[in-house]
Amino acid sequence: MPEEKKSDVFKVRPSALIFEEGFNPREEYGNMEAFTAEIRAGGVKDPLTGYRKGEFIVVKSGHRRTLAAKAVEKEGVDIWVPVLLEPQRYNPENRVLDLLTDNGGLPFTPWEQAKVIQRLVNFGWSDETIAERSGKSLVYVRNLQLLLSAPEKAIALVRKKRVSATLVINLMKEGKIEELLTMAANKELPPLNPDLQLFGQPEPVEKSGRITQSDIKPNSWKIFKKWAPTVAEDKLSPEGQERLAFLKKIQAGEVTEKDYRKFIR
Repeated sequence: MPEEKKSDVFKVRPSALIFEEGFNPREEYGNMEAFTAEIRAGGVKDPLTGYRKGEFIVVKSGHRRTLAAKAVEKEGVDIWVPVLLEPQRYNPENRVLDLLTDNGGLPFTPWEQAKVIQRLVNFGWSDETIAERSGKSLVYVRNLQLLLSAPEKAIALVRKKRVSATLVINLMKEGKIEELLTMAANKELPPLNPDLQLFGQPEPVEKSGRITQSDIKPNSWKIFKKWAPTVAEDKLSPEGQERLAFLKKIQAGEVTEKDYRKFIR
């Protein structure tokens, strides 16, 4: 059995950690070389989550940390990985839901999240149930399903980072997705713009009481109160819609601004 330390949080060797094939929706791993250097220097600080399978622990959240730790272990470095085990009798549906609610590392892209939502749909979950259980807005969930229904060539453009998911979603709503495919075929795609954040990209403003580009900060509740009521929700990216829904909960007194700061980390 792989070596294991026991305490309030289990600590195991990287060799004790395994992956369930097809579970992790991640396609974007970021700069793993730099991330591995961080793990090599300081170890794994935040616990992974997972469940036991025989002598091993199947990783549910923390695939990047696991890969980095395994790379460091191969170098002969003495490294332990903290792990939190999921509750007993945890069902597969909740395990998939956790991909949306328990990702403490590099955020999933809209496409990666869309794949998770499709799995929940395959379990028979309604859009409303997914939104309620995940804490995301209904518009957010439906926009990602719209992304899933885009032509394969459009999805490929998103996955290759040639266009943003937001652009594809908006063109699907407008019935103009074929125009994008024509532009791609003619090698006339517009410059890539990243998926918009909560407040999008405001127009240049005059001194008229509206806020400036430098004022737009996703963690600013004061900015939200001043400007968000004018936001067209269907023009926001999926991430933006999620933040807007959370901020509205603050406005309604359901959560606090402190909760929101934790939410955006």
